[in-house]
Amino acid sequence: METFSIYGVAAFLSALLGPIFYPQTGAIYGGSVSGVMIGVQFMGVVAVLGWAGVISSIYFFAALRLGYLRLSIAEQVLGMDAVEDAKQANIDIKEFMEKINKAYPKLEEKRCC
Repeated sequence: METFSIYGVAAFLSALLGPIFYPQTGAIYGGSVSGVMIGVQFMGVVAVLGWAGVISSIYFFAALRLGYLRLSIAEQVLGMDAVEDAKQANIDIKEFMEKINKAYPKLEEKRCC
């Protein structure tokens, strides 16, 4: 996702580069504890990534099992961009979507788990 490439990488780099550029004790200033500081920061980054991964997995697995991640057949045929754009432009496409839902046979939901 774009969110990780923007915010995740920036947070990761700022956490790891902080001990390097920290005034008086950073690695570029000849600080003797900068290696320990980098290790502690790295462990913090790994802990946050692990926590976020576990919580996100629980949330998305629950949403998948409850059926919240499934689009209707009409939304799949039209595409979510077209549906969202129609909503934003106040275009009523409910009748059109109902016709699409009736035209396509009901697909059996295949669960991954």
